[in-house]
Amino acid sequence: KLRTDREPNVLVSNDFREASDHWELFTLGIGPWATPNGHFSAYMPGYTPSYIVSDRDITDNQWHYVAMTFAGREVRLSVAGAEVNRQLVLPVHRKSISGGGLEIGRASTSGPEDPRSFDPAGCYGLINEVRISKGIRAVSQIPDVPFKTDSITIGLWNMASGSESEVRDTSDR
Repeated sequence: KLRTDREPNVLVSNDFREASDHWELFTLGIGPWATPNGHFSAYMPGYTPSYIVSDRDITDNQWHYVAMTFAGREVRLSVAGAEVNRQLVLPVHRKSISGGGLEIGRASTSGPEDPRSFDPAGCYGLINEVRISKGIRAVSQIPDVPFKTDSITIGLWNMASGSESEVRDTSDR
């Protein structure tokens, strides 16, 4: 449930932005795109193209079920169970660092003085659940019950089960 399209909204981010295996789900704000649009997007700097941008604005202060699936060479973005972008990607060789971990509602970068700092882009709204799976999971319909851990769940975070600053992975993986 995102409130503004004037700033980027980082939904979930893995590893430092400088890492070649970094990925991030976000919405566009004002920046190189010049006008705010709130389009659901993914950023994967270890691939080309590195930006996968949909035409679906999700910054309308309404709840949205969003998903990204990645099958090695194909990225799919979905909103409310409908595919909004499908993009073939190719890996690119780039010098990389490791670390950063998983962040919900923000992205971490590797700063020159501090080995871990947070990008000013955050999330201007609410996130209900995050699930990361191995393999491709069907995302063609909006779930009618909270996510549950199954055999392909890597991590599961339900924001109602944590505090404002920390949410525990409930997948027991």
